[in-house]
Amino acid sequence: MSIRIQDEKQNVVRTQTRPGTAGIHRVNWNLKRQTKVSDAEATRAGVTTLSKREALDWVAPGHYTVVVAIVPATVKNKVLVRKETAGVRVGSVRK
Repeated sequence: MSIRIQDEKQNVVRTQTRPGTAGIHRVNWNLKRQTKVSDAEATRAGVTTLSKREALDWVAPGHYTVVVAIVPATVKNKVLVRKETAGVRVGSVRK
C-alpha cells in the first residue's frame, strides 16, 4: 500500500509505504515535507538560525489530498492543515 500526500497544485510533498495486509491500520503524518530545505532555499528565505531552518521543513497551512493506493483501488481524502495560532505553550510541571 502506498500513501501520497499532495498539495493544492498536486505536487507530492510526502510519500509513505506500508504493508497491504488485511485489517485496520493507522498512519501518522508529522506534517513535514519529504525533502528537506536546501541551503540555497534557506538563504533565499532569509533564514539565519537552525530552528527557523527546521521550521521550513513543515508544510504550509492549506488544503492537501491524501491518496491511498491499494491495488486495484485508490482512495482520496482532503486534509486541511491550519496555521498554529497559539504558539508553543509552556506549562508548569508538578512534582
